Amino acid sequence: MTLHCVAPISGYSVFVPEWEIQLPGGTNVSLNGTVEEIFGELSNSDPILTRGLSAKFADEPREEPSFQGLKRSYSDFSGAPIVCNTYYPGNAFRLWQGIRYLYGITGRPYSSAGPSSCGRVSCSWRTAIWWCNDVVRQSTTPKRLRSFSAIANGALRILNYCRETKNPYQVSGQVFHRDGWDVIVTEDSLNC
Repeated sequence: MTLHCVAPISGYSVFVPEWEIQLPGGTNVSLNGTVEEIFGELSNSDPILTRGLSAKFADEPREEPSFQGLKRSYSDFSGAPIVCNTYYPGNAFRLWQGIRYLYGITGRPYSSAGPSSCGRVSCSWRTAIWWCNDVVRQSTTPKRLRSFSAIANGALRILNYCRETKNPYQVSGQVFHRDGWDVIVTEDSLNC
């Protein structure tokens, strides 16, 4: 479960991401956890709803996809500071799967108000995507993004710029958004 993990940044606390998702028919619900936990929870409680939400992922490619050129317009990371290979590397293909999930989710992500907290939004096959709130002062206002695509764009930038040259199937990094939050990709062998 997401609560039992350690933040990838020393001194940061861990929050469980809240997902405000619009269901087919227009009803909004709030769910907590990683995207994989949410789909797992829904598949146990409402298989029909899960099929509807995950239909766009059914045709996931089996071979390594082309990562260049894929970008959504919800959050711009061009020119953003990026640090590569400072964390244990995760699997590039599993990262791609997490990015696809995040691009496919409707609704808005919420984080704790801060300061300095991270939430794991994707966790699959020892590869984690973290969303961190870099606010350094105590705040009462939770961080809210326009879309999960904003986080996916950060993870995609890491994927495109930080893949290891010796082993292109591994990747880790951190990219900083100008609005005081960042995305981290790292291995998580204990929880994913």
